[in-house]
Amino acid sequence: MSIGGGEPVSLTPLEFRLLQLLIANAGSVLTTDRLTTHVWGLRGMGDRQSLKQLVHRLRVKIEKDAAQPCVLLTEPGQGYRLAVTRQNP
Repeated sequence: MSIGGGEPVSLTPLEFRLLQLLIANAGSVLTTDRLTTHVWGLRGMGDRQSLKQLVHRLRVKIEKDAAQPCVLLTEPGQGYRLAVTRQNP
């Protein structure tokens, strides 16, 4: 997978499932419960801390600066959102 026309990025299956749901709902806030259920399933081993760690690992791969994310955003008390940017034609 390539992000923004840059170098290819290798994602784990969990990172891929997380990014897949975020892309499908780009611009919308997704709750931590919804993300956890999607990534690990109903009987999965995921929890809020596991999701936080997974988001961090994904940010390291897709953000220019994971410490100051501008693509994969945290919405305090709600969940996470993939920012939508418009490209000029």
